[in-house]
Amino acid sequence: MEKIKQRRIYVVGHKNPDTDSICSAIAYANLKKIVTGKSYVAKRAGQINEETQYVLKRFGVRAPRYLATVRSEVKDVNIHAMPGIAESESIKNAWELMRNENAQTVPILEEGKLQGLITITDIAKSYMEVHDAHVLANARTKYYSIAETLNGEVICGNKHGYFSKGKVTIAASSPEAMEEFIEEDDLVILGNRYESQLCALELGASC
Repeated sequence: MEKIKQRRIYVVGHKNPDTDSICSAIAYANLKKIVTGKSYVAKRAGQINEETQYVLKRFGVRAPRYLATVRSEVKDVNIHAMPGIAESESIKNAWELMRNENAQTVPILEEGKLQGLITITDIAKSYMEVHDAHVLANARTKYYSIAETLNGEVICGNKHGYFSKGKVTIAASSPEAMEEFIEEDDLVILGNRYESQLCALELGASC
């Protein structure tokens, strides 16, 4: 039967160790080894001073070997496999994926190849720092992504088409007032008011 190689666990005191730090590492590593049966090894994070050398020699204990760094390595990281998301997907979908997977980061994929990463910080900034009404057009956002974010549906037109011109505006005012700020190719968000919808169409709104 093949023996499974046991992973070593290092016990280290503070940098520039004194006698307490070295002796504590030695004692604790031995205690854990006896209690658990696992491989615990005492290490030191700096040079041993003369006092510690004397104590170890007096009791016949070998000094722990030097450990150059205690920083995490790639092999120490728990890898959480994450499904990717296409760059055309909405930020809302990315956020829901993070929430469902309990993740901080989602990979952006195109044909299975990594294009970039989106993080929770990126999403927070996108909501807090965007003041440009043309941001959806500049990003060439698909209509279905806009509808999905608004919990709506595309009932007419090509839902896979791109919103590439115009600004996003909310028409909560009267049709007369709408004429002052709605321009051709704008995306207009409004309520179920026939007059306002007709006005937006006459002004050349694209959506």
